[in-house]
Amino acid sequence: MPFIMDPLPMGDHDLTESVVTWKAEVVDAKPPALRLIASLQSSPRQTTAQSRGVTATSLALSMDPMAALTLYEELGDRIRDMGWQQYVSGGRPI
Repeated sequence: MPFIMDPLPMGDHDLTESVVTWKAEVVDAKPPALRLIASLQSSPRQTTAQSRGVTATSLALSMDPMAALTLYEELGDRIRDMGWQQYVSGGRPI
């Protein structure tokens, strides 16, 4: 999958489209980094007449180890806060 490295303008960005899938992969760099890839459902007004069903676009975020660990801890806290932990399957509990 080719990655387009257009930077977002400075500021906060709220992506309102629903995330369909997430994938995490290691970026071969020095030091190694983590890349999160989100497939976002495209809004109906952005799709063309030729498309059928749900369409998606991908967003890739690269982060260093400290940012990845902070995200992991924050997600674990939010999952526990919302009572979702019992729904987590596979691996160890968050």
